[in-house]
Amino acid sequence: MMFGKLIEQMETIGHRCLADSRGDYLEAEAPPVRGILLRVDRNLQQNGPDGIFLTGQAAITWLVKDLPAANRGAHFVIGCTRYRVDDIARDDGYEIMAITTPET
Repeated sequence: MMFGKLIEQMETIGHRCLADSRGDYLEAEAPPVRGILLRVDRNLQQNGPDGIFLTGQAAITWLVKDLPAANRGAHFVIGCTRYRVDDIARDDGYEIMAITTPET
């Protein structure tokens, strides 16, 4: 088996074990992507000149094979909370992590 395929399997198994939500991805003028397995890290912290503070943002991570990309301004919907995509923090080719702001 190819090394890249082994890494993809490892990422998939790890993501399935750590995922805590299922949600939908909504973007203007594109069909919704429903039922994506997501890992949500709430209450992100930021280092600032006065120390560490909570940002109110959340990091949402998903597998590239479930959703190949997310665009700024699009939304994830988990339950009755919408999370606006602010930025992509990480994309290693297997998983993507977006910084989002919850909107109610």
